Amino acid sequence: MKVTTEELKVGDIVRIRDNTIIPADCVVLASSTHGKELFTKTQSLDGETNLKPKLPIKKINEVMLSELSFDKKLNILRSIKFTTGAPDADLYNFKGSIEFI
Repeated sequence: MKVTTEELKVGDIVRIRDNTIIPADCVVLASSTHGKELFTKTQSLDGETNLKPKLPIKKINEVMLSELSFDKKLNILRSIKFTTGAPDADLYNFKGSIEFI
């Protein structure tokens, strides 16, 4: 299902494909690169043209790449509690925690 960025809500789980522009803050849960780095561009935010490496959350990535059914994967994702700090203009630091319930 395709949605616009205006339709995204805090807590939504989204699948982002290669070379997709996402004008929203996101936490990388998993990557089809099998746990390897993925890279983001932040030029429109900070003017920097170099790619920024990001790593998926190892435990979640392992689940998403497993042979479990989609429904089981979704139930696992729904059982994760994310706690984040208040919105912040600092692009280079993120304060948050993940709890596996």
